[in-house]
Amino acid sequence: AKWSQEEARTGDIVKLTAEAVGFEDGEKAKITIMEMDHDGNDDFIEELEAEVQSEKIKAQWEYYYTPDDDDEVEDKKAQKRGYTTPEYYFIAEVLNQSARSPLLEFKDYLEIELLDDEDQPIAEAKYKLHLGNGIILPGQLDANGYVKINDIPPGKYQVTFDDYPEVIITEDEQ
Repeated sequence: AKWSQEEARTGDIVKLTAEAVGFEDGEKAKITIMEMDHDGNDDFIEELEAEVQSEKIKAQWEYYYTPDDDDEVEDKKAQKRGYTTPEYYFIAEVLNQSARSPLLEFKDYLEIELLDDEDQPIAEAKYKLHLGNGIILPGQLDANGYVKINDIPPGKYQVTFDDYPEVIITEDEQ
């Protein structure tokens, strides 16, 4: 079983395939997508129905972030050791046979551009990125009033600017 890519961002369409050698075309198959939890209690994300075609099981899945609300204790431990990106796997099943995929890693980024009332960039403004997990990342925009921040966790965030307290950027989900 395998994903069509090793990393996904919110909104990506990912292809899932698995070998089904020896099974007839049209045989019903099930694909279960799971999020791997570091506490060992992996979370169910979605179940897809599929059929065997030419000894393969194929499906597509649009990646979306699902908040992990059942891991409050784990979240506190994660804050101490730092953020780890969500990782997903799927299990493809036909009759009494199953195969598990390698992990698909979530990756995301945030682009910030700060412009004045005349649409001119505000160069080198200092900002704070407040992540949903409680971490605050300070930074500074470039000479064009822009920054791209890679590998941020999914979920809620807020951006504030030291010299522009009236400007607040909020996102509920990416």
